[in-house]
Amino acid sequence: MAIGNPPFGRVRRSANGPRYRGAEFEFHVINIAAELADYGAFILPQQSSSFQYSGRQYYQRCKTGKETDFEKATGLEMTCGAGVDTSIFKNDWKDASIIT
Repeated sequence: MAIGNPPFGRVRRSANGPRYRGAEFEFHVINIAAELADYGAFILPQQSSSFQYSGRQYYQRCKTGKETDFEKATGLEMTCGAGVDTSIFKNDWKDASIIT
C-alpha cells in the first residue's frame, strides 16, 4: 500500500513517472507508487482529482481535464476515499487556501 501527501503542481523533478509525462508532480508520485504497490491513498488538491466532492452538494466524476488525461495515460482510476469535504476549512489556512 502507498500512502502520500505529495507536493502539488509544477514541482522540479529529475525524471518522469513510467507512464505519465505531464507537468503535475502529484501525478508522477501516484504513477511511480502504482509500480510499487497494489493500492494507494493520496491527499490531492480538488483540481487534480478526477471527481469533484469538496465544496459540492454531491459527488461527480469529471469527464475532461488533466486528471482524466492522467487516468487514460496510466490506466489508473481515482476514487473518493474517506469523503471529507475540506472546503469548510478553506478560510482557516494561513498561507494558502487549498481544497483537497
